[in-house]
Amino acid sequence: LLNLGIGKCKVVVGSPVGKSLDYQKPQLKIATKMPHITRKYFANKAVSIESLKLYGSIELAPLVGLSDAIVDIVETGSTMAQNNLKIDEVIMESNAYLVANKNSFYGKKEQILSLYEQLKKCIKATQ
Repeated sequence: LLNLGIGKCKVVVGSPVGKSLDYQKPQLKIATKMPHITRKYFANKAVSIESLKLYGSIELAPLVGLSDAIVDIVETGSTMAQNNLKIDEVIMESNAYLVANKNSFYGKKEQILSLYEQLKKCIKATQ
């Protein structure tokens, strides 16, 4: 219903500083918390990958030789930089939106539209 303009982030491919991703390798190892997005992105580029689903600080995977690169969500990229990684490619950008389920919208239309108007005023006031 409304772009809130907050929570801006990107899903990126990152690799160690000083090393470039070798797309000529038979298969790249990519550590990620988002295997579906990762597989789809690299499939569209016709690049064979092994997707390693990890939890926690995936920035460590390339540093310990577990992967060639990572796919992760970043806001500023400072955590990647702190771990000696660079952003190679941006897969997608995102931010927060006000959304409503169709059934809920019809059932609670007045309340949802009231919230929509209040949020819209707040957003305009901060621009």
